[in-house]
Amino acid sequence: MPEWFNNPLFIFAPISGAIALIWKFGGWYTAVNTDRGDFTDFMKAMEGELKEINARINGIFIRLKGAPFTSQSPLQLTDLGHTISKEMLAEQWAIQVATDLIDAAKGKPDHEIHEFAFDYAKNRMIPTKTMDEHIRSAAYKYSLSRGQVLEIMAIELRNKLMEWAKQANE
Repeated sequence: MPEWFNNPLFIFAPISGAIALIWKFGGWYTAVNTDRGDFTDFMKAMEGELKEINARINGIFIRLKGAPFTSQSPLQLTDLGHTISKEMLAEQWAIQVATDLIDAAKGKPDHEIHEFAFDYAKNRMIPTKTMDEHIRSAAYKYSLSRGQVLEIMAIELRNKLMEWAKQANE
């Protein structure tokens, strides 16, 4: 046997190196497991944060859907306009008001009924306390002006007056 093989330093060095390596690996393994637990907690916290951010972004996109009515003639409600109309019961209001106003709309062309309905909704209507609350709530909830909400009501009134005026003319 070679003489260096019998030297205790050559036997002790690899064994102590292996022990040090195992010791370091054990420390690394413990650190990784600890970090993994911290990372799992972090990911759970982030999941909650991301859900909240997603809900806020969806709220922004709901508001960015555009105008509550189209810009083509005749004005028609968009999906957003229909949603607002349903929430504030604008169609039921239009039916109630149209029963009183139908005589004024009979025999008129569509554009005059349109002007009449918009004038009534924006200038002559005196909203009840409940209807005024619906108007203000819709304006706030959907970031609209009061005038835009009144235009939704005017479109509902115009549609009902046109429908009934055509039925009366037939």
